[in-house]
Amino acid sequence: MSSLSPALARSPLRPAQIRYDQDYDEVWGWGAALVAGLGGLLYLALLVVTVVSVLRSPLSIGKKVLWVLIALFSQPLGILLWFAVGRTVAHMAPSAVTLSSPPPPGTPPPAPPRHPA
Repeated sequence: MSSLSPALARSPLRPAQIRYDQDYDEVWGWGAALVAGLGGLLYLALLVVTVVSVLRSPLSIGKKVLWVLIALFSQPLGILLWFAVGRTVAHMAPSAVTLSSPPPPGTPPPAPPRHPA
C-alpha cells in the first residue's frame, strides 16, 4: 500500500517535485520581500536627499515648504519634479551674495594678477 493519497498517486508530480515547487515558491517569496525592502530603502534615501536639497536651495521659506510638501505627497512625481524643474529654477534665483558684495571680515585681500614677462 502506498503512503500517498490517491490524488497524489495518480498525479504526475511526485513528492520530491512537490517539495521542489514549495521551496521554489518560498525562495521567490523571500526574493520579492528583499527586493521590495531594498526598493523602499532606496526610495526613502532619495526622499531624504530631495528634502535636504530643497532646504539648502536659495529659495524663500514658503517655496521650500511648498517643494517639501510636493515631494512628500506626490510620490515619486514630486521628487522627479524637484530634480528636473525646481532645482534648476532655484539655482537660477539671485542669491544674497553678489559680485559687488564686499568679502567677509578677516579674509585676506586677493592676490594681484600675474602678468607674463
